[in-house]
Amino acid sequence: MTETDREMQILMRGLQFSEFDLNRNQQATISERQRVRLKTIQNASYHTIIAIGSGAVVVLFTVAVILLLLSDSLTAEDLIIPIIILVIVTTPCLSVVLYYIQKLRQPLHTRVFRASGPVQHIQQHTGGQYSTSIMQIRVGRATLDLPDTAIRTFAEGELYTVYFSDKPRMILSAEPGDTTKRKNRPT
Repeated sequence: MTETDREMQILMRGLQFSEFDLNRNQQATISERQRVRLKTIQNASYHTIIAIGSGAVVVLFTVAVILLLLSDSLTAEDLIIPIIILVIVTTPCLSVVLYYIQKLRQPLHTRVFRASGPVQHIQQHTGGQYSTSIMQIRVGRATLDLPDTAIRTFAEGELYTVYFSDKPRMILSAEPGDTTKRKNRPT
């Protein structure tokens, strides 16, 4: 097994892609397996937004019910302003929920991009009491998050070609070396 083959195996294992996936990415398309994975990730974020928005709507309607239960001690004029505020606040929350429900039903539209060059490791820290680190790499002009399975996959300063999607922004596959030079060489 050559050094390049060994590097390729490390990349395939760390980034969880196959030779078929890489071939599709080299043609600027994604494989069906990658499409399912990307759609699952995208849907998870949509579900989170829908849950938060739905929770906000439920809380606001609970406030409305409480106001109505207390309404025997309030006059109609006392209820007008809270109800107007409730409608103004609830409408955007409901709109966001409906928008993301509609987005869940749409097919995944993503493009495959390629970046080549030496890899630079970047570690981003999120602040706060429970700070976490996000490992990223910079290849060419692209800065990409590394999945936990790929933290030690890329050697600092080595040349790689990385294929990634735009929505969601995620590394799909990679190969050692700068393939832009190889593919543009005259025959």
